[in-house]
Amino acid sequence: MPVKNLRPGQRLRAVCLLVGVTLGLAACTADDGGIGPDTPASLAITPGDLRLEAYDTARLVATAYDAGGRAAPTGNLRWSSTDTGVAAVDSTGMLTARGAGSAEVVVTAGRVRAAGRVTVVPLRFTLVAVGDHHACGLTAGGRVYCWGSNIGGALGAGSAPETCGQPYLPCSTVPVPVAAASAFDWIGAGTEYGCGRAKSGQVYCWGEGSRGALAGGSTEPSATPRLAAATPFRAVASGGLHSCAIEAGGSTACWGASFAGELGAASTAERCLGLSADGKAHPCSTRPVRLDDDPGFVALAVGGHSCGLSASGEARCWGSNAAGQLGGPVEPGTCGDGEPPCSARPVPVAGGLVFRSLGVGDRHTCGLTAGGTAYCWGSNLRGQLGAEATETCPLGQLTEPCARTPQPVSGGLAFARIFAGPAATCALTDAGRAYCWGANSDGQLGDGTTDDRVAPSPVAGNLLFAHLSIGAHTTCGVTLAGDAYCWGRGRWGELGDGSREDRLTPVPVSKPGRS
Repeated sequence: MPVKNLRPGQRLRAVCLLVGVTLGLAACTADDGGIGPDTPASLAITPGDLRLEAYDTARLVATAYDAGGRAAPTGNLRWSSTDTGVAAVDSTGMLTARGAGSAEVVVTAGRVRAAGRVTVVPLRFTLVAVGDHHACGLTAGGRVYCWGSNIGGALGAGSAPETCGQPYLPCSTVPVPVAAASAFDWIGAGTEYGCGRAKSGQVYCWGEGSRGALAGGSTEPSATPRLAAATPFRAVASGGLHSCAIEAGGSTACWGASFAGELGAASTAERCLGLSADGKAHPCSTRPVRLDDDPGFVALAVGGHSCGLSASGEARCWGSNAAGQLGGPVEPGTCGDGEPPCSARPVPVAGGLVFRSLGVGDRHTCGLTAGGTAYCWGSNLRGQLGAEATETCPLGQLTEPCARTPQPVSGGLAFARIFAGPAATCALTDAGRAYCWGANSDGQLGDGTTDDRVAPSPVAGNLLFAHLSIGAHTTCGVTLAGDAYCWGRGRWGELGDGSREDRLTPVPVSKPGRS
Protein backbone atom coordinates (compact mmCIF):
# COMPACT_ATOMS: atom_id res chain seq x y z
CA MET A 1 0.00 0.00 0.00
CA PRO A 2 1.40 3.48 -0.91
CA VAL A 3 2.56 5.54 2.05
CA LYS A 4 0.25 8.39 1.09
CA ASN A 5 -2.84 6.18 1.64
CA LEU A 6 -1.95 5.38 5.27
CA ARG A 7 -3.37 7.15 8.33
CA PRO A 8 -1.02 9.74 9.90
CA GLY A 9 0.29 7.47 12.65
CA GLN A 10 0.82 4.57 10.26
CA ARG A 11 2.43 6.86 7.65
CA LEU A 12 5.00 8.17 10.13
CA ARG A 13 5.96 4.66 11.23
CA ALA A 14 6.17 3.47 7.57
CA VAL A 15 8.43 6.40 6.59
CA CYS A 16 10.63 5.69 9.58
CA LEU A 17 10.86 2.03 8.56
CA LEU A 18 11.81 2.93 4.96
CA VAL A 19 14.48 5.36 6.13
CA GLY A 20 15.82 2.79 8.56
CA VAL A 21 16.12 0.18 5.84
CA THR A 22 17.73 2.64 3.40
CA LEU A 23 20.33 3.79 5.94
CA GLY A 24 20.91 0.31 7.38
CA LEU A 25 19.91 1.32 10.95
CA ALA A 26 19.52 -1.40 13.54
CA ALA A 27 16.45 0.30 15.07
CA CYS A 28 14.22 3.20 14.25
CA THR A 29 11.70 4.95 16.52
CA ALA A 30 9.39 7.83 15.90
CA ASP A 31 7.61 10.07 18.38
CA ASP A 32 4.06 10.40 17.14
CA GLY A 33 2.85 11.99 20.37
CA GLY A 34 1.56 8.70 21.74
CA ILE A 35 -1.35 8.74 19.30
CA GLY A 36 -1.88 5.53 17.37
CA PRO A 37 -4.69 3.56 15.80
CA ASP A 38 -5.45 1.77 19.11
CA THR A 39 -4.97 4.78 21.39
CA PRO A 40 -8.26 5.95 22.94
CA ALA A 41 -9.19 9.59 23.43
CA SER A 42 -9.87 9.04 27.14
CA LEU A 43 -9.86 6.37 29.86
CA ALA A 44 -11.87 5.76 33.02
CA ILE A 45 -11.23 3.45 35.99
CA THR A 46 -14.03 1.59 37.77
CA PRO A 47 -14.32 1.86 40.70
CA GLY A 48 -12.62 5.23 40.79
CA ASP A 49 -12.63 5.58 44.57
CA LEU A 50 -12.07 2.38 46.54
CA ARG A 51 -11.84 1.60 50.26
CA LEU A 52 -10.31 -1.75 51.28
CA GLU A 53 -9.09 -3.54 54.36
CA ALA A 54 -5.45 -4.50 54.48
CA TYR A 55 -4.74 -7.82 52.68
CA ASP A 56 -7.96 -7.54 50.67
CA THR A 57 -8.06 -7.69 46.86
CA ALA A 58 -10.22 -6.02 44.22
CA ARG A 59 -10.44 -5.99 40.44
CA LEU A 60 -10.12 -2.62 38.69
CA VAL A 61 -11.57 -2.17 35.22
CA ALA A 62 -10.38 0.39 32.65
CA THR A 63 -12.84 1.60 30.00
CA ALA A 64 -11.66 3.43 26.86
CA TYR A 65 -13.59 6.05 24.87
CA ASP A 66 -13.04 7.61 21.44
CA ALA A 67 -13.29 11.33 20.71
CA GLY A 68 -17.06 10.99 20.33
CA GLY A 69 -17.47 9.45 23.78
CA ARG A 70 -18.14 5.98 22.42
CA ALA A 71 -16.55 2.82 23.83
CA ALA A 72 -13.27 2.10 22.07
CA PRO A 73 -10.58 -0.60 22.11
CA THR A 74 -8.32 -0.21 25.12
CA GLY A 75 -5.09 -1.16 23.35
CA ASN A 76 -2.09 -1.88 25.56
CA LEU A 77 -2.78 -0.79 29.12
CA ARG A 78 -0.16 -0.15 31.76
CA TRP A 79 -1.13 -0.18 35.44
CA SER A 80 0.84 1.37 38.29
CA SER A 81 0.48 2.50 41.90
CA THR A 82 1.99 5.59 43.47
CA ASP A 83 2.65 3.66 46.69
CA THR A 84 3.08 -0.10 46.42
CA GLY A 85 3.44 -0.30 50.20
CA VAL A 86 -0.22 0.70 50.43
CA ALA A 87 -1.62 -1.01 47.33
CA ALA A 88 -0.04 -2.96 44.49
CA VAL A 89 -1.64 -3.53 41.09
CA ASP A 90 -0.68 -6.10 38.47
CA SER A 91 -0.87 -5.95 34.67
CA THR A 92 -4.50 -7.13 34.68
CA GLY A 93 -5.80 -4.49 37.10
CA MET A 94 -5.91 -6.81 40.14
CA LEU A 95 -5.33 -4.66 43.21
CA THR A 96 -3.87 -6.00 46.46
CA ALA A 97 -4.13 -3.91 49.64
CA ARG A 98 -0.88 -4.15 51.59
CA GLY A 99 -0.91 -1.55 54.36
CA ALA A 100 -2.89 1.32 55.80
CA GLY A 101 -2.78 4.56 53.84
CA SER A 102 -3.85 6.09 50.55
CA ALA A 103 -2.47 5.66 47.05
CA GLU A 104 -3.29 6.62 43.48
CA VAL A 105 -3.73 3.84 40.95
CA VAL A 106 -2.95 4.90 37.38
CA VAL A 107 -3.76 3.28 34.05
CA THR A 108 -2.23 4.57 30.79
CA ALA A 109 -2.62 3.83 27.10
CA GLY A 110 -0.02 5.76 25.13
CA ARG A 111 -0.17 9.25 26.61
CA VAL A 112 -3.77 8.92 27.72
CA ARG A 113 -4.08 8.54 31.47
CA ALA A 114 -6.72 7.88 34.13
CA ALA A 115 -6.31 7.65 37.90
CA GLY A 116 -8.31 6.30 40.81
CA ARG A 117 -7.88 6.58 44.55
CA VAL A 118 -7.61 3.63 46.94
CA THR A 119 -7.74 3.98 50.71
CA VAL A 120 -6.58 1.03 52.81
CA VAL A 121 -7.63 0.70 56.44
CA PRO A 122 -6.03 -1.69 58.95
CA LEU A 123 -7.59 -5.14 59.17
CA ARG A 124 -9.57 -5.51 62.38
CA PHE A 125 -11.42 -8.62 63.50
CA THR A 126 -14.76 -8.25 65.28
CA LEU A 127 -15.79 -11.90 65.83
CA VAL A 128 -14.22 -15.36 65.89
CA ALA A 129 -15.92 -18.75 65.63
CA VAL A 130 -14.16 -22.01 66.50
CA GLY A 131 -15.25 -25.49 65.38
CA ASP A 132 -13.73 -28.87 66.15
CA HIS A 133 -10.63 -28.50 63.96
CA HIS A 134 -10.91 -25.05 62.36
CA ALA A 135 -11.62 -21.43 63.19
CA CYS A 136 -12.91 -18.38 61.33
CA GLY A 137 -12.68 -14.65 61.90
CA LEU A 138 -14.96 -11.82 60.74
CA THR A 139 -13.40 -8.45 59.92
CA ALA A 140 -14.90 -5.01 60.43
CA GLY A 141 -15.34 -4.78 56.66
CA GLY A 142 -17.43 -7.96 56.53
CA ARG A 143 -14.79 -10.31 55.11
CA VAL A 144 -14.39 -13.80 56.58
CA TYR A 145 -11.06 -15.63 56.90
CA CYS A 146 -10.70 -19.21 58.12
CA TRP A 147 -7.79 -21.42 59.17
CA GLY A 148 -7.19 -24.99 60.31
CA SER A 149 -8.58 -28.23 58.87
CA ASN A 150 -10.42 -28.12 55.55
CA ILE A 151 -12.25 -31.43 56.04
CA GLY A 152 -15.48 -31.21 54.06
CA GLY A 153 -14.56 -27.71 52.89
CA ALA A 154 -14.78 -26.20 56.40
CA LEU A 155 -12.53 -23.26 55.45
CA GLY A 156 -15.00 -22.07 52.80
CA ALA A 157 -12.13 -21.18 50.48
CA GLY A 158 -12.64 -23.89 47.88
CA SER A 159 -9.29 -25.56 48.59
CA ALA A 160 -6.51 -25.54 51.18
CA PRO A 161 -2.85 -24.77 50.48
CA GLU A 162 -1.30 -27.20 53.00
CA THR A 163 -1.60 -30.61 54.64
CA CYS A 164 -1.54 -31.14 58.40
CA GLY A 165 -1.74 -33.80 61.08
CA GLN A 166 -1.72 -37.57 61.07
CA PRO A 167 -3.23 -38.71 58.78
CA TYR A 168 -2.37 -35.80 56.53
CA LEU A 169 -5.43 -33.72 55.70
CA PRO A 170 -5.96 -30.50 53.74
CA CYS A 171 -5.51 -27.45 55.95
CA SER A 172 -4.18 -23.93 56.24
CA THR A 173 -2.02 -22.77 59.14
CA VAL A 174 -2.74 -19.13 58.26
CA PRO A 175 -6.04 -17.37 57.44
CA VAL A 176 -7.44 -17.82 53.94
CA PRO A 177 -10.39 -15.79 52.62
CA VAL A 178 -13.81 -17.42 52.45
CA ALA A 179 -15.07 -17.28 48.87
CA ALA A 180 -18.11 -15.15 49.69
CA ALA A 181 -19.90 -12.91 47.21
CA SER A 182 -21.19 -10.52 49.86
CA ALA A 183 -20.12 -9.04 53.16
CA PHE A 184 -21.16 -10.69 56.45
CA ASP A 185 -22.11 -9.24 59.83
CA TRP A 186 -22.08 -12.51 61.84
CA ILE A 187 -20.29 -15.88 61.69
CA GLY A 188 -20.62 -19.20 63.50
CA ALA A 189 -18.92 -22.59 63.39
CA GLY A 190 -19.71 -26.18 64.28
CA THR A 191 -18.44 -29.66 63.53
CA GLU A 192 -16.53 -29.20 60.24
CA TYR A 193 -18.73 -26.39 58.96
CA GLY A 194 -19.22 -22.66 59.19
CA CYS A 195 -22.05 -20.20 58.61
CA GLY A 196 -22.27 -16.48 58.02
CA ARG A 197 -25.09 -13.97 57.82
CA ALA A 198 -24.99 -11.45 54.98
CA LYS A 199 -25.96 -7.89 55.75
CA SER A 200 -29.24 -8.62 53.94
CA GLY A 201 -30.05 -11.12 56.71
CA GLN A 202 -29.68 -14.22 54.54
CA VAL A 203 -27.53 -17.04 55.93
CA TYR A 204 -24.87 -18.90 53.97
CA CYS A 205 -23.09 -22.06 55.17
CA TRP A 206 -20.13 -24.10 53.98
CA GLY A 207 -18.29 -27.32 54.84
CA GLU A 208 -19.58 -30.77 55.79
CA GLY A 209 -23.27 -31.10 54.99
CA SER A 210 -24.16 -34.77 55.50
CA ARG A 211 -26.05 -33.96 58.70
CA GLY A 212 -28.04 -31.10 57.16
CA ALA A 213 -25.93 -28.42 58.84
CA LEU A 214 -25.63 -26.38 55.63
CA ALA A 215 -29.40 -26.38 54.99
CA GLY A 216 -30.26 -25.36 51.43
CA GLY A 217 -32.23 -28.60 50.97
CA SER A 218 -29.11 -30.72 50.53
CA THR A 219 -26.79 -32.98 52.51
CA GLU A 220 -23.95 -32.47 50.05
CA PRO A 221 -20.79 -30.74 51.30
CA SER A 222 -19.84 -27.35 49.91
CA ALA A 223 -16.33 -25.92 49.87
CA THR A 224 -17.72 -22.41 49.36
CA PRO A 225 -20.68 -20.59 50.97
CA ARG A 226 -24.11 -21.91 49.94
CA LEU A 227 -27.41 -20.18 50.62
CA ALA A 228 -29.03 -21.89 53.60
CA ALA A 229 -32.43 -20.25 53.23
CA ALA A 230 -33.97 -17.38 51.31
CA THR A 231 -35.56 -16.14 54.56
CA PRO A 232 -33.70 -13.25 56.20
CA PHE A 233 -32.83 -13.81 59.87
CA ARG A 234 -32.20 -11.19 62.53
CA ALA A 235 -30.22 -13.49 64.86
CA VAL A 236 -28.40 -16.78 64.24
CA ALA A 237 -26.51 -19.34 66.37
CA SER A 238 -24.47 -22.30 65.11
CA GLY A 239 -22.68 -25.08 66.96
CA GLY A 240 -22.31 -28.83 67.13
CA LEU A 241 -24.35 -30.34 64.30
CA HIS A 242 -27.12 -27.75 63.91
CA SER A 243 -28.08 -24.07 63.79
CA CYS A 244 -31.05 -22.01 64.96
CA ALA A 245 -32.15 -18.56 63.85
CA ILE A 246 -34.80 -15.95 64.59
CA GLU A 247 -36.82 -14.83 61.58
CA ALA A 248 -37.68 -11.20 60.95
CA GLY A 249 -41.19 -11.82 62.28
CA GLY A 250 -39.86 -13.29 65.54
CA SER A 251 -40.32 -17.03 64.95
CA THR A 252 -37.41 -19.37 65.67
CA ALA A 253 -36.39 -22.03 63.14
CA CYS A 254 -33.60 -24.64 63.28
CA TRP A 255 -31.86 -26.98 60.84
CA GLY A 256 -29.29 -29.79 60.91
CA ALA A 257 -29.17 -32.85 63.17
CA SER A 258 -32.06 -33.57 65.51
CA PHE A 259 -30.84 -36.67 67.31
CA ALA A 260 -32.44 -35.67 70.62
CA GLY A 261 -34.89 -32.94 69.66
CA GLU A 262 -32.36 -30.11 69.42
CA LEU A 263 -34.22 -28.62 66.42
CA GLY A 264 -37.25 -28.05 68.63
CA ALA A 265 -39.50 -30.25 66.50
CA ALA A 266 -40.84 -33.58 67.74
CA SER A 267 -40.42 -35.09 64.28
CA THR A 268 -38.84 -34.20 60.96
CA ALA A 269 -39.50 -35.46 57.45
CA GLU A 270 -35.85 -36.27 56.80
CA ARG A 271 -33.20 -38.64 58.12
CA CYS A 272 -29.46 -38.19 57.74
CA LEU A 273 -26.55 -40.57 58.04
CA GLY A 274 -23.51 -40.16 60.22
CA LEU A 275 -25.14 -38.74 63.33
CA SER A 276 -23.74 -41.33 65.70
CA ALA A 277 -21.42 -44.31 65.95
CA ASP A 278 -24.27 -46.77 65.35
CA GLY A 279 -24.15 -46.01 61.62
CA LYS A 280 -27.91 -45.51 61.42
CA ALA A 281 -29.83 -42.64 59.89
CA HIS A 282 -31.38 -40.25 62.39
CA PRO A 283 -33.80 -37.30 62.24
CA CYS A 284 -32.48 -34.13 60.63
CA SER A 285 -33.63 -31.25 58.48
CA THR A 286 -31.89 -29.70 55.50
CA ARG A 287 -34.31 -26.77 55.67
CA PRO A 288 -35.20 -24.48 58.60
CA VAL A 289 -38.10 -25.90 60.62
CA ARG A 290 -39.98 -23.80 63.13
CA LEU A 291 -40.22 -24.80 66.79
CA ASP A 292 -43.30 -26.78 67.73
CA ASP A 293 -43.65 -24.60 70.81
CA ASP A 294 -42.18 -21.12 70.33
CA PRO A 295 -42.43 -18.80 73.35
CA GLY A 296 -40.65 -16.02 71.46
CA PHE A 297 -36.90 -15.47 71.75
CA VAL A 298 -34.63 -12.48 71.24
CA ALA A 299 -31.33 -14.37 71.48
CA LEU A 300 -30.16 -17.94 70.88
CA ALA A 301 -27.22 -20.17 71.87
CA VAL A 302 -26.46 -23.53 70.28
CA GLY A 303 -24.09 -26.43 70.96
CA GLY A 304 -24.97 -30.04 71.75
CA HIS A 305 -28.46 -28.74 72.54
CA SER A 306 -30.27 -25.41 72.06
CA CYS A 307 -31.30 -22.53 74.30
CA GLY A 308 -33.17 -19.27 73.83
CA LEU A 309 -33.56 -16.08 75.82
CA SER A 310 -36.81 -14.10 75.98
CA ALA A 311 -37.05 -10.31 76.11
CA SER A 312 -37.76 -10.61 79.86
CA GLY A 313 -34.55 -12.61 80.43
CA GLU A 314 -36.17 -16.02 80.88
CA ALA A 315 -34.03 -18.89 79.57
CA ARG A 316 -35.46 -22.02 77.96
CA CYS A 317 -33.54 -24.98 76.53
CA TRP A 318 -34.38 -28.05 74.42
CA GLY A 319 -32.66 -31.24 73.25
CA SER A 320 -30.86 -33.84 75.38
CA ASN A 321 -31.11 -33.51 79.16
CA ALA A 322 -28.96 -36.52 80.09
CA ALA A 323 -26.65 -34.39 82.23
CA GLY A 324 -29.26 -31.83 83.28
CA GLN A 325 -28.10 -29.35 80.63
CA LEU A 326 -31.65 -28.09 79.98
CA GLY A 327 -31.78 -26.75 83.52
CA GLY A 328 -35.22 -28.05 84.41
CA PRO A 329 -37.38 -31.20 84.50
CA VAL A 330 -38.59 -32.57 81.18
CA GLU A 331 -41.90 -34.20 80.41
CA PRO A 332 -41.92 -37.65 78.79
CA GLY A 333 -42.39 -37.31 75.06
CA THR A 334 -40.97 -37.74 71.61
CA CYS A 335 -37.64 -36.08 70.93
CA GLY A 336 -36.09 -37.60 67.85
CA ASP A 337 -34.24 -40.88 68.39
CA GLY A 338 -32.47 -39.67 71.53
CA GLU A 339 -32.51 -41.60 74.76
CA PRO A 340 -34.62 -39.90 77.45
CA PRO A 341 -34.47 -37.64 79.29
CA CYS A 342 -34.76 -35.10 76.47
CA SER A 343 -37.24 -32.57 75.17
CA ALA A 344 -38.13 -31.22 71.75
CA ARG A 345 -40.01 -28.40 73.46
CA PRO A 346 -38.23 -25.48 75.18
CA VAL A 347 -37.93 -26.22 78.91
CA PRO A 348 -37.90 -23.25 81.36
CA VAL A 349 -34.62 -23.11 83.26
CA ALA A 350 -35.34 -23.54 86.95
CA GLY A 351 -34.61 -20.93 89.60
CA GLY A 352 -36.43 -17.90 88.22
CA LEU A 353 -33.14 -16.23 87.25
CA VAL A 354 -33.10 -13.33 84.80
CA PHE A 355 -30.31 -13.71 82.28
CA ARG A 356 -28.79 -11.29 79.79
CA SER A 357 -26.77 -13.86 77.82
CA LEU A 358 -26.29 -17.61 77.49
CA GLY A 359 -23.55 -20.02 76.43
CA VAL A 360 -24.15 -23.62 75.36
CA GLY A 361 -21.62 -26.47 75.34
CA ASP A 362 -22.07 -30.14 74.49
CA ARG A 363 -23.56 -31.22 77.83
CA HIS A 364 -23.61 -28.03 79.88
CA THR A 365 -25.10 -24.54 79.77
CA CYS A 366 -24.13 -21.24 81.37
CA GLY A 367 -25.92 -17.95 81.80
CA LEU A 368 -25.01 -14.46 82.93
CA THR A 369 -27.39 -12.36 85.01
CA ALA A 370 -27.89 -8.62 84.64
CA GLY A 371 -25.68 -8.12 87.69
CA GLY A 372 -22.80 -10.04 86.11
CA THR A 373 -23.11 -13.26 88.13
CA ALA A 374 -22.36 -16.42 86.16
CA TYR A 375 -24.41 -19.59 86.63
CA CYS A 376 -23.83 -22.98 84.98
CA TRP A 377 -25.68 -26.31 84.90
CA GLY A 378 -25.33 -29.74 83.29
CA SER A 379 -22.24 -31.94 83.14
CA ASN A 380 -19.28 -31.12 85.35
CA LEU A 381 -17.07 -33.98 84.21
CA ARG A 382 -14.20 -31.60 83.38
CA GLY A 383 -15.07 -28.76 85.76
CA GLN A 384 -16.94 -26.77 83.11
CA LEU A 385 -19.55 -25.58 85.62
CA GLY A 386 -16.91 -23.58 87.46
CA ALA A 387 -17.81 -25.07 90.86
CA GLU A 388 -18.01 -28.44 92.54
CA ALA A 389 -21.12 -30.47 91.65
CA THR A 390 -22.99 -32.51 94.24
CA GLU A 391 -25.21 -34.56 91.88
CA THR A 392 -24.48 -37.43 89.52
CA CYS A 393 -25.91 -38.06 86.07
CA PRO A 394 -25.64 -41.07 83.72
CA LEU A 395 -22.77 -41.21 81.25
CA GLY A 396 -23.27 -44.43 79.31
CA GLN A 397 -22.88 -47.18 81.86
CA LEU A 398 -21.03 -44.82 84.22
CA THR A 399 -21.96 -41.61 86.00
CA GLU A 400 -20.60 -38.08 85.93
CA PRO A 401 -20.79 -35.14 88.34
CA CYS A 402 -23.50 -32.73 87.25
CA ALA A 403 -26.00 -30.07 88.31
CA ARG A 404 -29.59 -30.25 87.04
CA THR A 405 -30.32 -26.64 87.99
CA PRO A 406 -28.21 -23.44 87.77
CA GLN A 407 -25.32 -23.18 90.23
CA PRO A 408 -23.22 -20.03 90.75
CA VAL A 409 -19.69 -20.09 89.36
CA SER A 410 -17.15 -19.93 92.19
CA GLY A 411 -14.77 -17.03 92.75
CA GLY A 412 -17.25 -14.17 93.10
CA LEU A 413 -16.16 -12.46 89.85
CA ALA A 414 -18.54 -10.20 87.93
CA PHE A 415 -18.59 -10.77 84.19
CA ALA A 416 -19.88 -8.90 81.15
CA ARG A 417 -19.98 -11.78 78.63
CA ILE A 418 -19.96 -15.57 78.84
CA PHE A 419 -19.05 -18.26 76.28
CA ALA A 420 -19.32 -22.06 76.41
CA GLY A 421 -17.51 -24.71 74.39
CA PRO A 422 -17.92 -28.47 74.30
CA ALA A 423 -16.35 -29.01 77.75
CA ALA A 424 -15.02 -25.60 78.81
CA THR A 425 -16.37 -22.16 79.65
CA CYS A 426 -14.88 -18.67 79.44
CA ALA A 427 -16.10 -15.25 80.49
CA LEU A 428 -14.98 -11.63 80.13
CA THR A 429 -15.00 -8.90 82.76
CA ASP A 430 -16.17 -5.37 81.96
CA ALA A 431 -12.53 -4.46 81.32
CA GLY A 432 -12.06 -7.36 78.89
CA ARG A 433 -10.05 -9.69 81.15
CA ALA A 434 -10.61 -13.33 80.19
CA TYR A 435 -11.13 -16.18 82.64
CA CYS A 436 -11.70 -19.82 81.65
CA TRP A 437 -12.51 -23.09 83.40
CA GLY A 438 -13.18 -26.72 82.53
CA ALA A 439 -11.30 -29.04 80.14
CA ASN A 440 -7.68 -28.05 79.53
CA SER A 441 -5.92 -31.15 78.17
CA ASP A 442 -4.77 -29.22 75.07
CA GLY A 443 -4.18 -25.90 76.80
CA GLN A 444 -7.51 -24.44 75.65
CA LEU A 445 -7.93 -22.48 78.89
CA GLY A 446 -4.86 -20.42 78.02
CA ASP A 447 -3.40 -20.31 81.54
CA GLY A 448 -0.07 -21.93 80.65
CA THR A 449 -0.98 -25.41 81.94
CA THR A 450 -2.83 -28.52 80.78
CA ASP A 451 -4.66 -28.94 84.09
CA ASP A 452 -8.47 -28.94 84.13
CA ARG A 453 -9.90 -26.13 86.25
CA VAL A 454 -13.03 -26.26 88.39
CA ALA A 455 -12.89 -22.50 89.05
CA PRO A 456 -12.18 -19.49 86.80
CA SER A 457 -8.50 -19.24 85.85
CA PRO A 458 -7.11 -16.06 84.19
CA VAL A 459 -5.95 -16.34 80.61
CA ALA A 460 -2.24 -15.50 80.43
CA GLY A 461 -0.81 -12.49 78.62
CA ASN A 462 -2.78 -9.58 80.12
CA LEU A 463 -4.72 -9.21 76.88
CA LEU A 464 -8.07 -7.41 76.85
CA PHE A 465 -10.72 -9.19 74.78
CA ALA A 466 -14.01 -8.14 73.23
CA HIS A 467 -15.08 -11.62 72.10
CA LEU A 468 -14.18 -15.31 72.61
CA SER A 469 -15.11 -18.64 71.03
CA ILE A 470 -14.32 -22.11 72.39
CA GLY A 471 -13.95 -25.22 70.27
CA ALA A 472 -13.36 -28.84 71.16
CA HIS A 473 -9.62 -28.30 71.69
CA THR A 474 -8.92 -24.67 70.80
CA THR A 475 -10.00 -21.23 71.99
CA CYS A 476 -9.75 -17.97 70.03
CA GLY A 477 -10.48 -14.38 70.92
CA VAL A 478 -10.60 -10.87 69.47
CA THR A 479 -8.88 -8.15 71.47
CA LEU A 480 -10.28 -4.67 72.01
CA ALA A 481 -7.78 -3.53 69.35
CA GLY A 482 -9.23 -5.96 66.79
CA ASP A 483 -6.42 -8.52 66.74
CA ALA A 484 -7.16 -12.26 66.78
CA TYR A 485 -5.40 -14.64 69.18
CA CYS A 486 -5.75 -18.41 69.61
CA TRP A 487 -4.49 -21.02 72.07
CA GLY A 488 -4.78 -24.76 72.65
CA ARG A 489 -4.36 -27.46 70.03
CA GLY A 490 -2.74 -26.52 66.75
CA ARG A 491 -1.91 -29.76 64.94
CA TRP A 492 -4.27 -28.95 62.06
CA GLY A 493 -3.34 -25.28 61.95
CA GLU A 494 -6.37 -24.21 63.98
CA LEU A 495 -4.35 -21.56 65.86
CA GLY A 496 -3.68 -19.69 62.62
CA ASP A 497 -0.16 -18.71 63.66
CA GLY A 498 1.59 -20.44 60.76
CA SER A 499 2.54 -23.48 62.85
CA ARG A 500 1.17 -26.89 63.72
CA GLU A 501 2.18 -26.59 67.38
CA ASP A 502 0.00 -26.59 70.49
CA ARG A 503 0.12 -23.36 72.50
CA LEU A 504 -0.69 -23.11 76.20
CA THR A 505 -1.04 -19.32 76.09
CA PRO A 506 -2.49 -16.94 73.46
CA VAL A 507 -0.54 -16.43 70.22
CA PRO A 508 -1.47 -13.88 67.52
CA VAL A 509 -3.19 -15.17 64.40
CA SER A 510 -1.09 -14.41 61.33
CA LYS A 511 -2.26 -11.70 58.99
CA PRO A 512 -4.14 -13.20 56.04
CA GLY A 513 -1.82 -14.65 53.41
CA ARG A 514 1.27 -14.28 55.59
CA SER A 515 2.97 -16.84 57.83
